[in-house]
Amino acid sequence: MSDLIGVSCTPTEMRVTPGEETLAFVEVQNLGRVVDAYAIDVEGSASSWLTLGQESVSLFPGDAESVGLTFHIPPGSEALAGTYWLNIAVSSSVFPGEETTVQHSIQVEQVRDYNARIRPELVAAPRGEYSISVTNSGNIDITLDLDGIDPEGLCRCAFNPNPLTVAPGESNDSRVLVHPRRRPIVEPARPYDLTINLNPRERGERISLNARLEASPFARKWYFPAALLVLLLMAWFSYSVYWLALERDDLTYLRQEKWDDFSETAAVKHGHIGSFNFEIASVRHGLIPSPPPIGLRGNVTWPDTGDVPPTLGVIVRDPEGNCWGPLLIDKTGDPFHFPVHDGGIPCPQLEYKWFLMDVSQPEEPIPAEYISGVPLTEYCVRDVEKNPVAKFFEDGSFQTPYRLSDDYSGPATSLAGLQALREQIWAIYVVNPHPEGQWPVAPEITINLKAVPQEAHSWKKDQTYSVERLELPLPQAVVPRVQCGWDIEMDIPQEDGGLEHGLIYVRRLNLLHRPPGDEAGGELGRDTGHYGCPREREDALELRLRTVCGDVTWERISTEEGNVTADNVFIILRHNTEEGARCWSRVELHSSPDSVGTPFTFDLVNGGRPCHEKLADPEQTLWNLMNWNTFEPARYQGVQPLVKFCPHESGQVLFDRHSAVPYWLSDSWEQNRTPGWTLYILNPSPDAAPPRVTVKLKGDQFWIAHLQELPNTTLGDTPLASAGSRNCPDPVQN
Repeated sequence: MSDLIGVSCTPTEMRVTPGEETLAFVEVQNLGRVVDAYAIDVEGSASSWLTLGQESVSLFPGDAESVGLTFHIPPGSEALAGTYWLNIAVSSSVFPGEETTVQHSIQVEQVRDYNARIRPELVAAPRGEYSISVTNSGNIDITLDLDGIDPEGLCRCAFNPNPLTVAPGESNDSRVLVHPRRRPIVEPARPYDLTINLNPRERGERISLNARLEASPFARKWYFPAALLVLLLMAWFSYSVYWLALERDDLTYLRQEKWDDFSETAAVKHGHIGSFNFEIASVRHGLIPSPPPIGLRGNVTWPDTGDVPPTLGVIVRDPEGNCWGPLLIDKTGDPFHFPVHDGGIPCPQLEYKWFLMDVSQPEEPIPAEYISGVPLTEYCVRDVEKNPVAKFFEDGSFQTPYRLSDDYSGPATSLAGLQALREQIWAIYVVNPHPEGQWPVAPEITINLKAVPQEAHSWKKDQTYSVERLELPLPQAVVPRVQCGWDIEMDIPQEDGGLEHGLIYVRRLNLLHRPPGDEAGGELGRDTGHYGCPREREDALELRLRTVCGDVTWERISTEEGNVTADNVFIILRHNTEEGARCWSRVELHSSPDSVGTPFTFDLVNGGRPCHEKLADPEQTLWNLMNWNTFEPARYQGVQPLVKFCPHESGQVLFDRHSAVPYWLSDSWEQNRTPGWTLYILNPSPDAAPPRVTVKLKGDQFWIAHLQELPNTTLGDTPLASAGSRNCPDPVQN
């Protein structure tokens, strides 16, 4: 403190508010005796806010002068609340070292100012997570207590930190977690309106912030398809592993049965039976026991196009002629199963009833025709010409047709049957039992087969045996009806050359009662009256010989001379009894040996007539007994002639000049005393090549036909009457 300088500050204490401008004065007085210049220097914590009016003053002794001090207090938090001191030093320039210092205090008032915001304002989640940011724009620390509420009081809020302290000019954050006490199970989300309160502990304004929580449900909509997708993927993976490990040999990935083989065929028509051949092979290439220790599983499918039948029949036959079935399968039914390991029963012994019949004409049912393969059974025929199956009606209902004897148990005797046995061929028969009148459309079928273990209805493939080469053989058109079980089958003539025109081939016949056990005779599976066919009637009429049936066949070829084999032969059957001779005749047209043919019959009860009436009416029938190469009568082989003709002067036959009918000796019909039954066969065509004829004959159900050797097989004399015979006209007059 200098005695030469006086310094004072007005006011000595100041209270200022940040952001305001305040004025103070410093008075300097010259207490010395000389004029002096004084320098003013201000130091202290508030010096940066001070603007000095002038830095020096010059005074005469005793004078004083005031210098203004302007204080610029910064706003906000730059000027913290509190007391700031200034040291004001005034020094003499005349007397160095002389200095006077005074202190001045400035009290900065407290300013409480802050702002806050919440981020984000909207949260869509199971719980809300927010951040509250507080900025202190005042000049003192602030401490805030935080709380949160919702109108329903269903949310619990947690703050970190709480309380929140923020220094002047700084910012600080508090994390807010909101837990709803109630959440929806499924969408939509549940909204909660939140109010977050910031409460200052000191004086200050309370701030409330608004936020929204959309509490998501426990299960979103996409959870279900996602969960389903996951389940499907797990199921797919599990199924793939299971299929690869256990089922890939038996089922496709899409669970369709795998088959050893399959075959497609044309439409299965009623009245036509398709026989599909197949083989059972050993996977290990070993011998196959009989019966094989397997089951046979199959499937027959057909498209539902039009009025197709709803069911079809299936039968299986092994190479030995044993069968399983028949099964009637539904179009939409399960696959069929045959336990072939148990062994079947002989095919003819199965109970087919009407199953293998063509019942398109209910009044005359006939056996269905086999497109190919071996017939399963054969039926007895009642009418040889029409070939309807023997049947009976009882109370208006159709009964089971008669078949061959159930005692038959051997393999089929046909060439196809022997081949099947030799080559171990199995067969599956598909039958359409529905006539076209019921279901007009014949189905196009597909057959699948496979070998399976012995367990009943197993769908797994057998590991030892398999089905191979399932196919439809070439058509054969096999008709399983008994057309004629021939008692006699003979070639005419036995020598080379054929049946010559002008020569009458003659054979004597015996027709005897059939012995027990041979009620039909003939080969198995060839004709009516077969062993096992029943008698329709048991009265006395059946003891009469009623019919003789036959068939004549020959190859029609051209000779080296260019002639074609005759297209017909003439047949006469003669029976000599005490009442006289009766005759039956017919012209038989050409029929090749390999054709089914149409057997002919002689009705022995109603069809015969006296020979002179039968052969002379019409009169042209006599022409067949002529040799038109020589105009002489045909010569007979070893028997008396049927009739003698009147001679011409030339030694030939005498003809009526108007009708060209040959004259015959009227009483010569009775001159033929050949006993019993006689068969005459001749070729009436003079210009055709001689046919090599095969003749087949058979008696009825109770009579059997036998050949009887002729006592003389040489040709007899020309059957001309002697010249001038009675009842012969005069050749000159004629």
